[in-house]
Amino acid sequence: MQFVTKGEVPKTFLDLFAEHPELVAGQVGLTTLDMNLNAAIEPKAATAVQRLNSLGKLIDVGVTASLRADPLIYGVTGHDKQLENLFASVSECGVKDVSVSYLFLRPAIIGSLRRNIDDQELLDRIMKPFEKGSYSKLRSGGSQSGDKTLSQDMRQKEFDRIRCIASQYGLSVQVCGCKNSDITNGKCHLTNLTVTARARKLREDQANLW
Repeated sequence: MQFVTKGEVPKTFLDLFAEHPELVAGQVGLTTLDMNLNAAIEPKAATAVQRLNSLGKLIDVGVTASLRADPLIYGVTGHDKQLENLFASVSECGVKDVSVSYLFLRPAIIGSLRRNIDDQELLDRIMKPFEKGSYSKLRSGGSQSGDKTLSQDMRQKEFDRIRCIASQYGLSVQVCGCKNSDITNGKCHLTNLTVTARARKLREDQANLW
């Protein structure tokens, strides 16, 4: 079973996952520990503390869990110090893998940002980098003529920088290929985690037979 959440994982789910953790792979989405920023860009999501607690508890019961730092917002949630704090915190939880991507602007997302962010200065900081961006589409297809992403060169430089920071905390970074098909052809890291979880269990079982 696979799941992605920006919420708090309930105890009933943790108890269920603990019965067969080798069959579960999960990602918890979190891009910043800044409470004010989280309240502005993800007003209905669990707090950063709650999500970190969920990551720790998932790992404690044996679930293969990772951080999904997506979408990072250029110039807002991707500063070195912010990423250092985030990566240090998830590393302390036992996380080893991080999936990353930057904000991918769809018309609906633009509308949502304008409706929900009252701070004009913050809104301008979010929107400005896309002025030199490019129109793109998700790997999953569909009509995406109004979608816009940061330039390929900008994203590549950012991902290289993020990898350097993450490595200081023993974290392996996977770029989301669904949103960055011009940079990587990798599959969603969540699927890779599920395979890893099952393989780990098989190795343990095999070791018991020898």
